[in-house]
Amino acid sequence: MKDSIPAALLLACLARKMQSQQQSQREVAELDKMAEFYEKSAVGILEECHVTDLQLTLTMLCAVRPLYGNLSQLLLAEESQSMNFIEHQACQTCIDNMWNRHLSSTFQPLSYLISLVAGVILPPFVPFLADYSYPESRRSEKQGRGHANSNKTLQNSVRYLIEN
Repeated sequence: MKDSIPAALLLACLARKMQSQQQSQREVAELDKMAEFYEKSAVGILEECHVTDLQLTLTMLCAVRPLYGNLSQLLLAEESQSMNFIEHQACQTCIDNMWNRHLSSTFQPLSYLISLVAGVILPPFVPFLADYSYPESRRSEKQGRGHANSNKTLQNSVRYLIEN
């Protein structure tokens, strides 16, 4: 199976969502075991990928999967509350890379200090003081929100199906 990690995370998510619908403690325990099994399977596959090729693993974690509601593996893990998966070193590296990529590369300590103090004293001014650098593709994405609405609708539909 090509998308075994997202499939395992989706199954873990479904098992956890189904737990709230069950009245029998035996069924709840069985669904919990299933969710743990699928999460451990996803973590095991992730570990093998991480050992084999770190860069490809990081790309795979952040890649949007059309078959899974245009969600990345990290978002699927978050949706399924798969904390063991999210705690994995590859996921943490991916999150660090995403965070650092969106911070400005023109970091100035003085402006950072002023922004920090202003953020504590006057929080509403933070968006005006924070300096973010977005790649050109991200700017065009922000300008062309019309195409994003159809993707959001699909993503919301998948989330609705998962939640209910």
